Amino acid sequence: MEVSEARKDLLNQLDVGVECPCCGQFAKEYKRKLNSAMALYLIRLYKLTEGYHHISEIDGANRGGDFAKMKYYGFIEEEINEDTSKRTSGVWKITPEGRAFALNESTVTSHFRVYNGELLGFTGEQINIIEALGQHFNYEELMSF
Repeated sequence: MEVSEARKDLLNQLDVGVECPCCGQFAKEYKRKLNSAMALYLIRLYKLTEGYHHISEIDGANRGGDFAKMKYYGFIEEEINEDTSKRTSGVWKITPEGRAFALNESTVTSHFRVYNGELLGFTGEQINIIEALGQHFNYEELMSF
């Protein structure tokens, strides 16, 4: 089997998961929800001053897990990492799209699909930030300064 054919087969089976015929690694697409923690982190970043902020400034952020996944929605942008001893810069800023979502001025699709750290697309219904926060948080209380 040629590499291009193996790649095509692999990509066609990502939804259920498949062993890569080239390297033997298990490959699967993951569907993730824009969850309440992500919405909370976005509001916390929105409330900081303009510009880039280290993730440690966002109280309660889990050092990159859910927080960094907001990049798939275009809500946050990471500063270029110039320190080759680190995997990432850990420094982020909110984008205009993130600001609009935080202010409840826009909606997004509820779930995103990822394979190998790359966005494959979106699925689900449209939600706003209040719906993303769910029952865990009060939007009005979070947005008060």
